[in-house]
Amino acid sequence: MPLMYRCPGPHAGPEGKTYDFKGFESEAAGSAAGFFLTLPDAVAGKKPAPVPAEDAPPTRAEIEEQAKKVGVKVDGRMSDRTLLKLIDDAMKPKE
Repeated sequence: MPLMYRCPGPHAGPEGKTYDFKGFESEAAGSAAGFFLTLPDAVAGKKPAPVPAEDAPPTRAEIEEQAKKVGVKVDGRMSDRTLLKLIDDAMKPKE
């Protein structure tokens, strides 16, 4: 859980600026909330670099591609959840 910073805030910081800090579950969540990984970056007001969303759910296109790979027939009326369950079932070892 990264501790991240932003300016302004309730704490006295360098260069006469104030800052706030908070712990986030991921760097992506902190960046989305306007926080920076380091206090100097927050003070400088640098724009946070975009962080790849590794925890993001797969897109519909990615789900459909995986379904084709494992032999699951895709019906456009299926929800992502249903399709993911069918894919998971298809990938389980057969007994």
